[in-house]
Amino acid sequence: MFCAISGKVPQNAVLSPSSKCIFEKSLIEEYIQQEGKDPISNQPLKIDDLISINSTSQQFALTNSLNSSTLNSNYSIPNLLSTLQNEWDAIMLENFKLRKQLDSFSKQLSIALYERDASKSVAANLLEERDRLAKELEKLTLAIGNEISIPMINDEVNENMISQSKNYALSTRKKTSSNSKLNLLKIETWEKTNNIIITNNNNNNNADKNQIIFSNLIDLEQYFITISNSANDNTLNVEIIHASEETINIKDIPINISSVTYVSYIEINNENFLIICTNNLDNKPQIFKYSINNGLLDMKYKFQEKIIFATHHCSVLSDYLLWVNNQGQIGLINLNDSKHQYLIKDSKEIESINFAEIHKDGLLIGFLNEKKDEIKIYNLSQCNDPPTIFKIGQEIDVDAEEKIEEFQFSSNGYWMIVNTTSQIIGYDLRKDTGTIAVGPFQGIGNCDLSGKIIVSFTNSKLTIYTYKKNLKNWSENASFEISEDENSYNRLDVLYSNNTGKNLKILMSNENQIDTYISR
Repeated sequence: MFCAISGKVPQNAVLSPSSKCIFEKSLIEEYIQQEGKDPISNQPLKIDDLISINSTSQQFALTNSLNSSTLNSNYSIPNLLSTLQNEWDAIMLENFKLRKQLDSFSKQLSIALYERDASKSVAANLLEERDRLAKELEKLTLAIGNEISIPMINDEVNENMISQSKNYALSTRKKTSSNSKLNLLKIETWEKTNNIIITNNNNNNNADKNQIIFSNLIDLEQYFITISNSANDNTLNVEIIHASEETINIKDIPINISSVTYVSYIEINNENFLIICTNNLDNKPQIFKYSINNGLLDMKYKFQEKIIFATHHCSVLSDYLLWVNNQGQIGLINLNDSKHQYLIKDSKEIESINFAEIHKDGLLIGFLNEKKDEIKIYNLSQCNDPPTIFKIGQEIDVDAEEKIEEFQFSSNGYWMIVNTTSQIIGYDLRKDTGTIAVGPFQGIGNCDLSGKIIVSFTNSKLTIYTYKKNLKNWSENASFEISEDENSYNRLDVLYSNNTGKNLKILMSNENQIDTYISR
């Protein structure tokens, strides 16, 4: 028999009823006093529970002989025997505890390594799930657009918009253009290649430049805006042309022309700005405010959908910029404090839109859908109400194959001029939907800002009609044959000077060129 702690033959053997193991009495008693449990089974154990084991005379003699020989061979001082025995017992106990701890730590280390591998696997799965959720959240954010972060317009802003619109309409009721004798003279030509408009003016040394044209309205004064690539492909040049032939040139604005979707010219407190909308494929649509006075580019806003229209009204909510995206959402941004933003209309159109136009009163806004067969007109102060709809083949009584190329509101506030594929028709917004007030005139064409001059082009003939208020009808003022082969024109723009009443500019364009005519 050997002691389970020391591994030696015990002199005074005892049995633990818990583990059924044999121990040296002194070792087990000391262990129980320290730990209070069986060293093998770890079950509670008392000294009184130990069972003494009696030895036969032969066993006692053998045990005593082994221990005596060991002691006699190692110790010669009897007085140290008891002390050394106690030290030996302590060493045996410590050794036993260390073996138990080693075994326990080995098991814990094995478990820890297993848990670490499991944690790494769980962490990898969580990272993968996080990336997946991030992509889903981005898709969801793109789906709901600005509805997440921009509040709906409040009653105070809405009431200010209505009040200021009424005051502006009253102040401009009699503001119209004067008639003049219209003699046309062709002055310059632009040619277009690779779907990019390129100026072709022999007096211009920088003839090769990409160019796009926008139109703009400030307090019943109309402007044409042309943008083009500068020598540095990462910047653009802008030219603003007024009907009075006044021009403003801005060079090297740090925006790439390929990303520009819309440009607007605004005046605030005698300071001039450009509002530039961009739509990079790698980035979200953005709006910039560029100060013409000091050349600073600031107020960068990011959007979820392509911005197709942005304008500033000189009198109605003049502190705000109105924007429209291609899903039919309408919003306001405070030009002085970008934190103040509102959504006017948050319900998206069933179909995407590609053109928008605002009425002079700052309240009515029209959308042309992507199919170009329907115009919807909303009142910004009541955008939740159903829109007024003008649809090809219904309110717009033309063949179903016709398309709406463009529309505009005249400055008298009463008419909407619609250009279809082959006709020019004006509708009276005061009367039942579809009530004709102008035309129809054959060909492509447009009206001047006052709504009193209509220019049409068909079969190589340019015809100008003027409105006779006393007769309440339209009559032909002048007509001109275009001697060149210009039947491929598909757009005509009219720019009339309200300041002098002397100049009428007509821009006629197709996929290859833009020709400008002017009256003298």
